[in-house]
Amino acid sequence: MLRILAEKDRLELLPQIAEELRYHLASSTSSFTGRIYSGEALEAGKVSELESKLSQKFGVKLKLEAQASAYDGVKVEVPDMGVEVDFSQTRLKSQMLSHILKAL
Repeated sequence: MLRILAEKDRLELLPQIAEELRYHLASSTSSFTGRIYSGEALEAGKVSELESKLSQKFGVKLKLEAQASAYDGVKVEVPDMGVEVDFSQTRLKSQMLSHILKAL
């Protein structure tokens, strides 16, 4: 395969091919990786707890990496599964305000 790609001057496709192979391997083994974005550093115990709860909910093996960011809540992304869970303080406040205003 590499020889054919080289003969056809298509070696630039290797990263895309590797990504597709990684995705199919993850799907076949039901083992996915994702990231947790938060404004504060998360303890290893909390990351493990999130991993186990989400793994149980989706019926897969999930490995999460914590990454500190300027995000005002917690966001979990697992791109290969198409999953994004978002708990934003700003969004929660705006939804509460909207609900209160509708009730009036």
